[in-house]
Amino acid sequence: MDNGPGKDGHSETSPVISSLAHACNAAFTKLCQDLPTTDYHGLEAKATDEAGRFKIWAANIGALQRPQSFGSLDSRLKSAERMKSSVVSVLRRLEDALGRANGIALGNLPNRTKSPVIDVESISHSFGLHSGNANEGNHVSSATEIDELFNNIRSCITHLFNLSTLLRRSHPRGRTSRQGPQYSLSDPRPFITNAQDKFPKLKQSTWLAERIGQRNARQIDYIRYRQNHRRNLAQVEVGPGHDEQAERATTKATSFHETLASPESIRRDPLDSKWAESAELSLN
Repeated sequence: MDNGPGKDGHSETSPVISSLAHACNAAFTKLCQDLPTTDYHGLEAKATDEAGRFKIWAANIGALQRPQSFGSLDSRLKSAERMKSSVVSVLRRLEDALGRANGIALGNLPNRTKSPVIDVESISHSFGLHSGNANEGNHVSSATEIDELFNNIRSCITHLFNLSTLLRRSHPRGRTSRQGPQYSLSDPRPFITNAQDKFPKLKQSTWLAERIGQRNARQIDYIRYRQNHRRNLAQVEVGPGHDEQAERATTKATSFHETLASPESIRRDPLDSKWAESAELSLN
């Protein structure tokens, strides 16, 4: 897959999602800035809405983060070439549509008109519709190219949201996603035994001892996850040319792999804590 010599072999052989996402973000910014001063200022609200949708998608999925970050979309899809090619294709389509829409708004490109394939009058004549109200439905508004481009922009962003949904469904969510939302990698039996040895009265309440042991096991798993997560973040090489915004993005949690935790994975059960405290007080 060598496309020729280049200084950056990675960018030559495999497109970087973050660079395409930043290019689309810049195109949205330019379009929103140029539209108010053109004859198409009525499309400013629509462009702003679509720019907001794109930023929400990019922020949720980590598309604007540096490829070296473990939370970036490039890092997540480094072993999923088919999904990555789909995302790259949509981003390229989006960038092209934004560029053409901006060119039409500035007058650099003509705003071509798409006429209907079949005229309404010919349809009425073929079916013998010659009533007095026939002319009311004969007017069919022709679609302009810039309107079609905005429809294409919305379709691209919707496609990106659908792809992000597939990404989340194909991988478990949460900080302890590898072990599942309800279970623990640590064996709770040693913690149960330790609780019963420390508080002998727990031997008469096996269910309470098991809940305390399982809770302690989940806490140990969470502590181990945090240690591994910090260690992984410390291994990210920071380039000399990154800006402050990119630095903040590398440490911001997202919703994939080691990112946002699912409510079921590491939630703190208030009943567990209250029962543990009450058991401790009653045993003392």
